[in-house]
Amino acid sequence: FAGQIEAGGGSYGEMHGSAAVSQRVGGFFYRVSGESRGSDNYRDNNHHENHNVTGRAGYDYGSGSAYLETGYVKDRYQLAGALTAAEVDQNRRQCQPGACGNFLDSTTAFQRLNWEQTLSSRWSIETDVTHRRGNGSGFLGFALTQDRNQWSINPRVSGKLPLPAGEGLLTTGIDLQRSSYEIVGFGPQSDTQRLRDLYVQAVLPVAAAWEVTVGARNARVDNELVDSFGAGTPVDLRDTRNAWEAGVAWKATQHLRLYTRYDGNFRFAKADEYFSLFPPVTTGNSPLQTQTGRTYEV
Repeated sequence: FAGQIEAGGGSYGEMHGSAAVSQRVGGFFYRVSGESRGSDNYRDNNHHENHNVTGRAGYDYGSGSAYLETGYVKDRYQLAGALTAAEVDQNRRQCQPGACGNFLDSTTAFQRLNWEQTLSSRWSIETDVTHRRGNGSGFLGFALTQDRNQWSINPRVSGKLPLPAGEGLLTTGIDLQRSSYEIVGFGPQSDTQRLRDLYVQAVLPVAAAWEVTVGARNARVDNELVDSFGAGTPVDLRDTRNAWEAGVAWKATQHLRLYTRYDGNFRFAKADEYFSLFPPVTTGNSPLQTQTGRTYEV
């Protein structure tokens, strides 16, 4: 059995506290934690509060383990808004004139089921199933509400590969996600988003001191956008992306490892990023584009 408690404070009205208890009895284990924090922050009308509680319970049965996790989060934001350069010169801590009553409240509840199973001395499988539901309400010169609902499942398999130069590692999996989002301000706007993501990565020793990493990912996203400003006609936005990874590592000495690596990456817009409170910013000729990038490391 173990427990911990923490409390602190700081400038701008910063206060926080947390507590947690955990225990393992045989194969059974659990952990419960809670946290509360708040701060007035630097700007006027910029107070933020966060309260959350999380619980996890599971069982380790030797050849595998499973646990269920659930949590609840409550946030309250006062929104300071943007300032012009002249307003910053006048008083950089002020809230945006005419917007000092703006705020956003939100609550999120989530449940996560994780299962891991050893299939053999070399192979294992792990699966996550997660549900997340969030609601929000606020005021940005007018009342607004938001609703989010997301399901995801993420199975993956990993295995050790016997090779002449040593033992390699192979990981492959699929991510499936369905998200729905609705915001109601001047009028309702909604997005139903489906994501499918396949990936594989191999870490392969090719000589006593050399190791090669290769990986690939293919992902597709489908959005069905409905905007009351567009007469409620659904708009479909789809995109497919591929990304590659390649790297080489050399263990020059017992205490020195050198490597170089290339990694392609991308990020689809989330379901709640396709709309603003005003008509329309994402449909028609200029929808949000997928972010892409390349990373080089030495």
